[in-house]
Amino acid sequence: VGEQGVASLTGQADVGLGAGGRFDIRLDGRDLAAGGLTWKTLELRGDGAMPDHRLSLVLKGQALSLDLKASGALKSDNAYQGSLGQLDLDSAQYGRWRLQKPAQVLVAQPKVTVGPLCLREAKASKGGTGSSGGCLGFAQAAPGKWEADIDLDRLAFDLLAPFLPPNLSLAGSASLKGRFAADGPVLTGTAALNIPKGSMTLTVGRQSQTFDFSNTRLGLESGVKALTAKFDLPLAGIGGANLDLTLAG
Repeated sequence: VGEQGVASLTGQADVGLGAGGRFDIRLDGRDLAAGGLTWKTLELRGDGAMPDHRLSLVLKGQALSLDLKASGALKSDNAYQGSLGQLDLDSAQYGRWRLQKPAQVLVAQPKVTVGPLCLREAKASKGGTGSSGGCLGFAQAAPGKWEADIDLDRLAFDLLAPFLPPNLSLAGSASLKGRFAADGPVLTGTAALNIPKGSMTLTVGRQSQTFDFSNTRLGLESGVKALTAKFDLPLAGIGGANLDLTLAG
């Protein structure tokens, strides 16, 4: 199978005519490849009508599998309201992730609201004391005027292993909470990164050195007049560093 392709794809679509016509869509694929990933099977199902419809997608592969279920409704005023009811992601590299509660989507131009979208590992990462996960939310009141929230209560550092060089490893976890709002060119908000327990091990030849950076904190605040950052990096047994930075707007 090449980088992009599909061995077989079969489908059936029954579509009723008229504004309230019902539809029933079935699509099945085998041996798909896209973006460097491969899947043995694809199963897409859709049924209902524009005022009330459902969609499901199942992809099964060794590196990544997905099971998604959603529903939606197009209102008489052309506002669209949808709900992501199930999202199961199984990754060979990053573990098994599950949607914690239905994620709502509302599009009533110019307003757009998405979430909160809350995902969590189905099983704690290796050596972790809890599973990684958190929530994201987005709301647009008008073009160029939006708000975004992030509440990542735990991110285990072992999830970052695929991005690190082979002689460098991280242990521990971090949390990230933030809220930002944009009104045209003006961005305001705050974010806080906390690392209650963290360490880095660097191996050079046969020698390994571990650096403990537990209780590291990074705070950001964006205002109309300036962006400020406060960074505290304690290094157990070595000392540490503190940085206060202000950038005028």
